[in-house]
Amino acid sequence: MTQRFLLEGHKGKAICEKCANICSTTYRYRDVPFSDGKGLASGILVGVCDTCNTVLSIPAQSTPKIKRDRNIATQSIEAVLPAPYLDILDLACFSIDPNASTDFRKKLLLFYIHKFALGKFDVENISEPNPLFSLDHDISKRRLSMKVSKSLAEDFTKMVSVSKLSKTDFLKNVVGEIKRQVIDDRNKDVLEELRTIAYLG
Repeated sequence: MTQRFLLEGHKGKAICEKCANICSTTYRYRDVPFSDGKGLASGILVGVCDTCNTVLSIPAQSTPKIKRDRNIATQSIEAVLPAPYLDILDLACFSIDPNASTDFRKKLLLFYIHKFALGKFDVENISEPNPLFSLDHDISKRRLSMKVSKSLAEDFTKMVSVSKLSKTDFLKNVVGEIKRQVIDDRNKDVLEELRTIAYLG
């Protein structure tokens, strides 16, 4: 069955509670607030009442844009890590692609968090505190701050809970796993996938 694809200016009909009637509609691009009042879907095609200008219908073709706007990066993952952990991340990024953008550090960390959440990587590898360094003296620390989507924030919360570690220790262990797979073992399959991500920006 061929799905009808609507264009701006197409006509339709829908029940309008405000007009208390079945009204004709015209499909137009509008910014539509989410029902919970938190944000809006911008520039989506909707059916607008020709009488009162109220949005009455949302076609299926607008769903992907709504989902993207709903899932926009609005939550934060933050931690303060010893500087060598960030140096390892930067070295891993360079090993994957010397020309990778500065944003790739975030993508690399989130790639691993998501893989662990999906069960693609063995969570046992990160379930015990396993510091990479013996930090027996004061060492510089650096803040790690990432704006992430709701779904990735949920992945992070889930894995912190599963690992039974603090957020900081969990992130340290993820960096340790990145070091093992990317820098030490040069895991071919993982590197190939990460290089594709880096290439796509």
